[in-house]
Amino acid sequence: MTDLSVTADAHPHHTVLWVRGKIMFDSQEPLGEALTVALTVPAPRIVVDLHEVAICDSSGLQLLIDAHRRAAAAGGWLRLSRPQGLVERVLKITNLDAILPVHRSVDAAVSDPGPPGSGALSDGTV
Repeated sequence: MTDLSVTADAHPHHTVLWVRGKIMFDSQEPLGEALTVALTVPAPRIVVDLHEVAICDSSGLQLLIDAHRRAAAAGGWLRLSRPQGLVERVLKITNLDAILPVHRSVDAAVSDPGPPGSGALSDGTV
């Protein structure tokens, strides 16, 4: 049994991935698969809701960064919503909240007027 579950909610102009559990090296596959599917549409717009994620290790952060870059390269975006506790703290400590746009709600993430790929570094580094 995995420590992670992902439910995809596809809308006409965006996809919300509702993530629950622990995003870790040995459990991240469901999120990776869901991101891969969400990234197949032109100009993908993806919100990853982290409200029910207890922890996210470095491999999980890298998965989100890679998906963010792929979405931006395709003219879309990846945004995070509602990180809690340790996940929110890790995003702040690593300064990834400056690269991966973080929002207080899914609705706020979807309605953000920021440009595609907002938050990405111009040279592609983290």
